[in-house]
Amino acid sequence: MSSPATARVRCDRNRRRGWLIATVWALAGPAPAETVSVPLRVGQPAEIVLDAALDDSHYTDPRGPAQHGASTSTFIRTVTLTNTGPVPLTGPLLVVNDRDWSSPDALRQSLALPAAAAARMGRLFTFWRDHLSHADSDCAEAKDPLALLHFWGYALCGDTTAALTRLATDSGIPARKIPLNGHVAAEYFFDDAWHVFDTDQAACYLRLDNRTLASAADLRADPFLARRTKVPGRHAPVSAGAMAFNTALHEYVEPREEKAVKLKTPLAPLRADTLFPGEQMIVHAAVPPEVAVGRTKLEAWGGVREAALRVIEFAVSPAARGGGNEVRVATACPILRAVNHGTGETVTPPAGVPTFTIAVPVRTPADRVSVFCQRSRISLPVPGKGRNSVRLAAGEPRGAATLTVEWEKPADLAPPAPEVALADAAPTFRIRTDPAADLLWWQISTTADFAFVPPNFDAVRPTTEALRFDVLTATFFHPGQPYLLRMKVRRGGVWSGWSAPLAFRVEKPARPAPTTVAVAGAKLRLAWPDAGAGAEYLVFGSNRLDFVPEVLADEEIVALRGPEIAQHRPNRNLVATVREPTVELTPAFRFYRVIARRSGVLSVPGDLLATPPALAAKLPPASVLQDRWRRVDDADEHRAAELPLR
Repeated sequence: MSSPATARVRCDRNRRRGWLIATVWALAGPAPAETVSVPLRVGQPAEIVLDAALDDSHYTDPRGPAQHGASTSTFIRTVTLTNTGPVPLTGPLLVVNDRDWSSPDALRQSLALPAAAAARMGRLFTFWRDHLSHADSDCAEAKDPLALLHFWGYALCGDTTAALTRLATDSGIPARKIPLNGHVAAEYFFDDAWHVFDTDQAACYLRLDNRTLASAADLRADPFLARRTKVPGRHAPVSAGAMAFNTALHEYVEPREEKAVKLKTPLAPLRADTLFPGEQMIVHAAVPPEVAVGRTKLEAWGGVREAALRVIEFAVSPAARGGGNEVRVATACPILRAVNHGTGETVTPPAGVPTFTIAVPVRTPADRVSVFCQRSRISLPVPGKGRNSVRLAAGEPRGAATLTVEWEKPADLAPPAPEVALADAAPTFRIRTDPAADLLWWQISTTADFAFVPPNFDAVRPTTEALRFDVLTATFFHPGQPYLLRMKVRRGGVWSGWSAPLAFRVEKPARPAPTTVAVAGAKLRLAWPDAGAGAEYLVFGSNRLDFVPEVLADEEIVALRGPEIAQHRPNRNLVATVREPTVELTPAFRFYRVIARRSGVLSVPGDLLATPPALAAKLPPASVLQDRWRRVDDADEHRAAELPLR
């Protein structure tokens, strides 16, 4: 944000009622802007049309935990709401395209949450994943869902989990934290079971049926469910260290059961903004604040301030507010500073703590005062290309305003359009796109609305001519299940729209489940359903609860320092290959798993099998990779190692 010394003042081009104070920001760019205006009245929806082929959705990179959705160009410069009526306007003030997050009910209505609890929670999680990223404000208010969405758009695991559990609870879905070591996530109750959603790592977990969401107890019982799941987010590659580290965070030693969250009072709506006659709210849609509100220096969080935050200016009139020696202004979002342009005086609230009321000394009622606030970019009331519905959201029925949008019409260019085709049923896909495209974003879902996309099926990568899948991601494909693939690409900072979904199925053996486990004297007998002609069955065994079959990983991780692998050994745990769907063996390991194979294609792994106590008594102790977290010089230190399982 420009300092008072460098801020430049301009007059209202249209010379309409009242006065206009606006700051011309350096980031607005040199291109000439176009403006469009529309009158608004409370209770009367209106429309504003921006004739463009591209807008901010094409210029914004997708968000992820460590990627904050940076803008590569500018479409909307400013959105200015001027109170042209005879009465003050109080409320959210401006709602564009029915996107109203000012109260829990308005947010739920804006998201069109389904009635079914499972679909409702899935929609909430997808919304959270796509709009929030990993950085710290170190403010208690970040635990409130509306404050987090409006003031920052980023949080660490404790705050984002607290905010979503409160919102879910207020939306009729019980929620509770799960026992983790050095991390915070939660599970949510629907369909008569608990299900884990990790908002900080954009992760959820599927059981091996690849349909049912897993609980914390499921992950403790079979860590492979977490070990095969990609973290953290769509920009992250499939990383053995990161995925093993995330698995090790789950506490396997004496886990405690948390109680469900209880709200002492319902979630409160956001504070209201007020515009007196002649005053204005100016959304500087391309301008981040110089310093973000919060106790944390954001330099360590990878450009989150520039990507996630924007400035809202309230141009207020001391005369309209009753005159006197000072003017007091209350806002819905945290105040950055206030400037009296007549006297040159700047008033700054206390650093670090969100402040919503400020008093500015005035010399005369004609002084011009601007109050600058911080607001997350995701919550801005800005229109896009084409037709936009707009409404004046204030309680006073006599209220009237003028909405003026300043925007940059994009150059006459078409976004790149990817073409994709199925090459084989492995599956492998051929991709054709503009040679100058640099990034590819692909998603796979089982439904045409892509309402739920598992973490491994959501990735941003450098462009490629062929899309293939690693062996762990391939475990999420079920034979016979219809899937849909869509993708978009970026060229010169401009993203395409989504391609038409491509339907496909995967040919692979049926999963060897359920498996029966029986004791036959000193032998262990395993049996499972027949996978059909040409199938063989690979039997794997280990004393590690979290072991990965060697056909899915060449190395077994022994120690980690954070996500970095500190020690490993060759992964050798294949104990038998059989042609019949049964095996009898002298148990040498505490845990077993079966995978079917036909023509080199692997099935989804079978369930984790435990050697019965009668045969396990003389076996070596079971172990698991566990994380041990501690504070060292005010920094988090994570070390994970192979430890006995108690």
